[in-house]
This record gives sequence, C-alpha cells and structure tokens, in this order.
Amino acid sequence: PDETGKCSVNAGMDNPEAYMHSTLANLQGINSRIQEQAPEVDGTKVPLLIGVDATHGNQVTLGNVIFPQNIGLSMTHDPTLVGKLAKYTADDAMAAGYNWIYGPTVAIAHNPNWGRINESFGSIPDLTEKYAYEFTKGAQSVEDNQIKGVLTSAKHYLGDGATYNGPDEGNDCVGDAN
Repeated sequence: PDETGKCSVNAGMDNPEAYMHSTLANLQGINSRIQEQAPEVDGTKVPLLIGVDATHGNQVTLGNVIFPQNIGLSMTHDPTLVGKLAKYTADDAMAAGYNWIYGPTVAIAHNPNWGRINESFGSIPDLTEKYAYEFTKGAQSVEDNQIKGVLTSAKHYLGDGATYNGPDEGNDCVGDAN
C-alpha cells in the first residue's frame, strides 16, 4: 500500500505483482491489456474470452459480494433468486473485465458425505436444471436476443456428485455393472 493505504500497482500483464493485488482497478488493467492482444479479422477486433470461476460471486475481486454456496441457495426453493444473484455476479465480473464465468455447477449430489456437496444444488436433477437455467439466464442477461451479460459454461457434471462413499474425485460411480 502507498501512503494513502491503497495499493497502486502497475496493472500491466508484464507485472506479476499486479496479480497479487486483486483490486478492481488492477483487474481492469490486466484484462484490458489482455484484450489489446485480441486478433483482428477483416479489420475488426475479435474479443478474447477471459474467464473467472464465479459460481457464487466474483470472489477474485476485492470488495465484491460473495453469495451463499449453491446448496444453501437451493434451500430457498427460489430459482429466480439464483438468477438475480447470477446477474449481480455477472455485473461484478464484467466490471473487472471478465466476459465469461465458470458456472453454473450442475453436479447432482448422490451422497451427503461427498466433500463438494456445497457446490451442488442438491440431489434432485429437475431442481438442479431449474436453478442452472435461472443462473444462466441471469448471468447472460439476454435482452432483445442480445447477450448483455457474460458467457456461462456448466461445470461439474457427468457423475461428479456420484462419488463412491463420498470422497472427492477419481472414484465416480455412474451406473451399475449388472
């Protein structure tokens, strides 16, 4: 920090220390410099995708709101709330220069002993589908067939929550052998 108590680090891509100070200004600087490297096609810059893991808030930027984990949100039984929180998350991510967030998580928790159950919306596939749909709709903020938000991508699917006796990763049990 400088004498005012604020971190004033050159946010250039060539300054590794900038990555250690996740202020909004530093992340904006880093991400805008990354976009400066975007290729041109027929005289038009093609924006690069810059992603961030933000399933319950843009937690990489200091001062942003962190929302409850997905398992807690599912207990509200309010998919539209999940969509509203995803919109706030997308707005925070875009302010920092991100145009892609990794989410929603669509793992189906099959065992309460699973170490990552908090990342899931629970064990009911139909409800997970509703929450994931609202998350995507809120984060992408589609207006007049135009995406005004960020790109989303589902994460943790295809058996991720079906671990054998709960331990995480490497021991998924998707179906039976009979």
